[in-house]
Amino acid sequence: MGLMDWIKAADYGVALPAISKLPRALAYGLADLRGRMLACAHRDSFAWASRNVESTFPHLSAGEHRRIVIGHYQAESRNEMEAFWYPNPLDDLQSFVRCAGLDTLREAAASGDGVLLFSSHMGSTGLFFVFTGKSGVPMNIVGRSIEPEDNPLHRSVLRYNRKRVRWIETAIGHPFLMTGRGNYSRLVEKLRAGEVVMMLADVVPTLVNPKHTTEVTFFGRRAWFPNGIASLFFATASRLLHWRIRRSTETGHQEIEISEVTDSFRPAADRAEFMQKLVGLLEQDIRRYPDHWLSWDSLEHYFRKPEG
Repeated sequence: MGLMDWIKAADYGVALPAISKLPRALAYGLADLRGRMLACAHRDSFAWASRNVESTFPHLSAGEHRRIVIGHYQAESRNEMEAFWYPNPLDDLQSFVRCAGLDTLREAAASGDGVLLFSSHMGSTGLFFVFTGKSGVPMNIVGRSIEPEDNPLHRSVLRYNRKRVRWIETAIGHPFLMTGRGNYSRLVEKLRAGEVVMMLADVVPTLVNPKHTTEVTFFGRRAWFPNGIASLFFATASRLLHWRIRRSTETGHQEIEISEVTDSFRPAADRAEFMQKLVGLLEQDIRRYPDHWLSWDSLEHYFRKPEG
């Protein structure tokens, strides 16, 4: 194995599981230190993220720009470390996770109307899936395959991600629904059957069919977003719930907020109006907690019109 192979194997096979076994406050401290190291190691990604943060928040100081960029690597590092806590019982998760709106999600899931649950790639998304699943809300998560033919990964990272996916699937009570041909009709069936479907709505448009994107305004610029969630909403009349998760620097808790937004989206006349409302909501979250958004190094991709 080359040097990079050894580093990846040590990081995902030794360091992350070892960190997760430490007292929680120390584990988070070391995960944040690992995030700083990742920021230094990924020079190209760091440079892109820095330029994007600076152009998005020109009124902030250079120090604030750097804090946001490093923070988004730390958020990803925490997200990866927490995977080793997914098999823990619910009462352990409840010791450091606070959830506002869980009863709203439970009521919507039990209504039989079908639930479209959405957010962006912010913070500890996996922890949200596991916590809500173990709290009694089974859901169907729409995701992309991690297997080599679809998204080549280093073998150590691939082994880690396979375990992570398996732990999440156990918690939510369903296997992931992978994107691809036939996926839309399966999602329609599940929503019409009253199930919960979870989608992260800020997928980079270059990863989807250009026909399935809609032009919107994002951070004051012309942008394109995948519109599958809008199509499902109009096709099924499902209830629409928005969620976010962030780690509080004051309490050290992971804080989840879930709210129903169905009524504010019902007046939307078409997919374009729906998607603009949705992107506006995601942008509010990103502006509020910019150090938790995991896609700063990919921001420019949203502003490039998909070809085809």
